[in-house]
Amino acid sequence: MKTNFLKVTLTAIGILLLSNVQAQVKVTYGKTTFTLYNPLPDLAPLPLCGFAPNEPGNTLKNPLFGPGTNNLLAPGVYHKTTYKCLFSEIRDWLYQPEATVKELAAKEGLKEADRKALDKKFKGTGIHLGQFTYQLTPTMYIGFDVGNVYDLKANASDKKVVENVYIIEKVDEKTDVVLDRMYRFWNDNANLGCDGISIKQKNKKARESAPSDLNPNYFYILDVLNPKKGFYTMGTVDGVFGYVWHKYEKVVDANLKKADFEVYGTAGRSPIPTSAYTDVGYVIQAAKAGKELYFSYMVAAGGLNQPPGAPGYSLTSPQMVYDGHQKNMNAIKNAQKGYEAMTEKLYKEIFN
Repeated sequence: MKTNFLKVTLTAIGILLLSNVQAQVKVTYGKTTFTLYNPLPDLAPLPLCGFAPNEPGNTLKNPLFGPGTNNLLAPGVYHKTTYKCLFSEIRDWLYQPEATVKELAAKEGLKEADRKALDKKFKGTGIHLGQFTYQLTPTMYIGFDVGNVYDLKANASDKKVVENVYIIEKVDEKTDVVLDRMYRFWNDNANLGCDGISIKQKNKKARESAPSDLNPNYFYILDVLNPKKGFYTMGTVDGVFGYVWHKYEKVVDANLKKADFEVYGTAGRSPIPTSAYTDVGYVIQAAKAGKELYFSYMVAAGGLNQPPGAPGYSLTSPQMVYDGHQKNMNAIKNAQKGYEAMTEKLYKEIFN
């Protein structure tokens, strides 16, 4: 069964997708056309972890997947790309049998990490380790969640499959390191075809600064990444009200000094007629465990393990979900028409 964390995560990703346009498409506001979710060509991908299955899990045959089953949409339709990064690598573990993970781990000489020690270390951080975890290097772990697959009569298969994969990485507590990981998460997922990306840096206990605050204590990275430009708030400078731009570095540098430092982000794809909702959800998190800073990277299987009778999309026609998404998108576009001049000005500011 999916954990509550996973349900919340995929729900959040689903909501996010309904509020964004398709990946790397041109949108026009006023007389200007802009390209959103456009990857930065000079930004290297997050490096591979080196532990991967022999073949992608979504290519394996499973009689409990596909049309006529309770898992109609599994194992999903991935965006076709040759782009390689950490997320494309660990995504290949999704839908793999639990036995395959343990066999390959044993073959690689990996041993399960001391779970009691890890649970104690990461308690209260929000970072998830999976049901079982292996240490890949002195500073990196890989964790797995596995779950039953149900047939239409609510019978669980005797072979569990991988639902979620986590990479937990210890990093240097430096502003440039933190932003590097955040930028690469955005860029990697834009390259993987995601059209719903949201990353937030706000300390856990901090109250969000007001929208007009000239010294904001948090920020989002959404449909455009411009590291040099940064992010904006609305405020008054020298008697003129408008967009006030801020550097990401300044906020991270101040927040990183505190124990409750936190990063959280999600990414996914909008539905297409053959794959309702997102096929895979991608998540980034960062938090301090004691005096050490850790990043977590997660991939989560979509369209899997909806027990018969449960509300959700597993028994819903992909075309119906796609049509519903398009209806929502049309409503959003119609609402935006009344703000075209304002939106055009905003995007001109972002892209300059």
